[in-house]
Amino acid sequence: MTYYKAILACVAVIFAELVFADDATSNPALKQFMATVVAPASNVVFGVANEAPKDDAGWAVVEKNALLLAELAKQIQKMSPADHDAWDRQVGLLIERASIAATAAKSHDADKISDIGNDIYETCAGCHTAYPVKPK
Repeated sequence: MTYYKAILACVAVIFAELVFADDATSNPALKQFMATVVAPASNVVFGVANEAPKDDAGWAVVEKNALLLAELAKQIQKMSPADHDAWDRQVGLLIERASIAATAAKSHDADKISDIGNDIYETCAGCHTAYPVKPK
């Protein structure tokens, strides 16, 4: 649980910068947030498609990162630009799908994580297409 709290503390610091941006997609802190916190958590989930964990400890890492991804998505939701509906829809899908991945990790279901990982990727790609990070 300490790992989880430390990540959320880092998120709070980065989030404070993002909340006060006029347009979240043009704020360089959003790119940093995605690269340093969101991407590593999602990569753990995506990695199961290549190699499933071999023990309970490995599965626990996948579950924690999937849960973290869902919590991070809740923070991303608060960074909504003007088009709230599309942003909220994409983030809602990420929360839902990351939660499904966490449940699959808890039951050690690599096939389910691989499938939902593809759905998570599509959700991320859809959002990045609709809201590309703009240079400041």
